[in-house]
Amino acid sequence: MTRRHTATVLPGVPRGAALDALGGVEQAAAIHVMPNLVQPQPGFNPRGRYLRPGQDPFSPEALADLTASIREHGVLTPLLVRPRPGGYWIVAGERRWRAFEAARALDAQEGLPERSGLRTLPVVVRSLSDVEAEELALIENGQREDLDLVQETLLGFDLLARHTGLPRDELPAYLTRARNYPERDEFGVADLLRRTFGTGLSVWVQQRSKILRLTSEERMAVQTGRLDAKVAYQLLALPEGAERQGVLRAAVEEHLTSALVRERVQRVLGVARSEAHAEAEGLRRMLGRVDRLSDDRAIQARELMQQLRALLEEDSPRKARR
Repeated sequence: MTRRHTATVLPGVPRGAALDALGGVEQAAAIHVMPNLVQPQPGFNPRGRYLRPGQDPFSPEALADLTASIREHGVLTPLLVRPRPGGYWIVAGERRWRAFEAARALDAQEGLPERSGLRTLPVVVRSLSDVEAEELALIENGQREDLDLVQETLLGFDLLARHTGLPRDELPAYLTRARNYPERDEFGVADLLRRTFGTGLSVWVQQRSKILRLTSEERMAVQTGRLDAKVAYQLLALPEGAERQGVLRAAVEEHLTSALVRERVQRVLGVARSEAHAEAEGLRRMLGRVDRLSDDRAIQARELMQQLRALLEEDSPRKARR
């Protein structure tokens, strides 16, 4: 039975307004706390799940501009935190926290007096469950401008799974239903996607759901710019395996267009159908020999034929439903 729960509702925040909890942080009453009380929760930040090889959003180089700004002006936007024993866990704003710590360290190295903007951290404290905190962290990361297509898609489906309680593989069907029948969007995902990513349901139904079906190698080719997403989608007509990998390599090395990849895929499928037809014809001709077998072998052959018939009959209704 599919696990379901209602969409996340934050304490004091109306149903369906989880995004406002982030958008309202700047206007909320912030408190200033000592820096040592604020820590990132180990393994909590969802950003690390979607990084490309070699990508590090917390490296000194990646934080350089933000660190320089905080040294001069302090932290202008409060961090969203939740209570923990003896302090606070960061829900949103880990980059600001790391840049703040880097700014303090640089001042100390240079022997500068402590700046007023670096003595305390502005935070907004919310009592959040693990589920609520993770959803807000996913939303914050989803609104970043440096996400590539694959990162945004994987993060988006994780957010949808967390928000709806549905397994990831059931989400494309739910999104299709919500697009076709808006009144059946019980979790309000159309609004969630629009406000988080600026995209509508049709984009996630027609394009983003295909990203989930790509192999890790295919996703990496898209992320690194070696393969256009529309070209990668053509590979989905093939089952995973050596032939699909071969078409992928050709597409990358020869810079094939979507139309050319589609032609190669159809060629592979045509060969596969021809081979399957030839095997079926050969088997049909050999079935006439069953009566010539000894009793034991004839019984074994008929059992195998019954198994084959059962498999084919089981598969026929599936194809009829597609």
